[in-house]
Amino acid sequence: SGTQSGEIFRIRNAGVPSLRGGNRGHHLVKIRVVVPKNVSRREKELIMELKNLEK
Repeated sequence: SGTQSGEIFRIRNAGVPSLRGGNRGHHLVKIRVVVPKNVSRREKELIMELKNLEK
């Protein structure tokens, strides 16, 4: 569950205003998750702790 990398969300009426009136377009947001290549020992411990909580 949750949001995955590459998902696109549409936020209605939050985009650029129309040139002909007060209406606004939709704002599209694309999610990009970047996983670090190097993590510290403490970060690894925290990741494993989180993994154990999910069980």
